[in-house]
Amino acid sequence: MQHVTPCPKPPAPVSATHLDADLARQVQQRMDFSHWPALIVRMPGADQAPILFGMIEAALQRGQPFALVADMAEYLSGPPETPEQRKSAALWLKQHRQAFFSLCRGNVYVLADERARAALLASGRQQASASGLPIEAAATLEEALALAQQLLNKAGPLPQQNAQETKNNQM
Repeated sequence: MQHVTPCPKPPAPVSATHLDADLARQVQQRMDFSHWPALIVRMPGADQAPILFGMIEAALQRGQPFALVADMAEYLSGPPETPEQRKSAALWLKQHRQAFFSLCRGNVYVLADERARAALLASGRQQASASGLPIEAAATLEEALALAQQLLNKAGPLPQQNAQETKNNQM
């Protein structure tokens, strides 16, 4: 599987007020804005949730619709998520729910192994079923970017009023 190379200067730097310098560096190294509004990320292991939250917050700070393209190899090679980590993720989502679901048009997982990809897709869709967030999966980055573009096209543009409200809510 093709790995994501970090964008040297992300257009939306992560706010230093929310993250310490080391965490901000790790967040920026895992993000690639070069295909925006498809944001390519290398998913960290479950034990590194603050990095994931920082990546999503960087996308939300833009106040524009996006699709998340997530290279899942590292995430799946690590230990499974603990109950404490699930609780932390649920609390983060509760705090960012409105902005996330108004701007994120869907997630596309990138994973070369066909069986693992099918299992991940089924699990992701089950977890997202209550929110209605579209979840897709692809074997390659190129396929994932095409699926992300389809999700963005299907959702259409963000209404101007909602875009401004979402941006204001993030400040």
